[in-house]
Amino acid sequence: AEAETEAEAKAEAKAEAKAEAETEAEVMAKAEAETKAEAVTVADAEAKAKAEAKAEAETEAEAKATAEAKAEAETEAEAETEAGAKAEAKAEAEAKAKAEAGNGIRTRERHPRPPLADDTRRIL
Repeated sequence: AEAETEAEAKAEAKAEAKAEAETEAEVMAKAEAETKAEAVTVADAEAKAKAEAKAEAETEAEAKATAEAKAEAETEAEAETEAGAKAEAKAEAEAKAKAEAGNGIRTRERHPRPPLADDTRRIL
């Protein structure tokens, strides 16, 4: 009877050790799975942050390019306006010079010298 009790006690101790080892293995497996899940979550968060940073950088680059293009267009428009104003001023100056030159001719035409015959009559 003692041998049976001893054998039962050994079998029971062995079963408890086996159950404890299985429980420990389950706990470790669970902890490992949680660690992997956390690592995946961290990697996802990092990838998301990188994607957001990239999108933000692209948006900033597009905004900068748009601003540069707008500034360039404004500069070109100002240059064209300035060139147009200079051309207009030059045309006005030329027209004024022509008008002044033409006025001198017209003045003589409006007030021609009296004919020589009239001068001769006055003298006589």
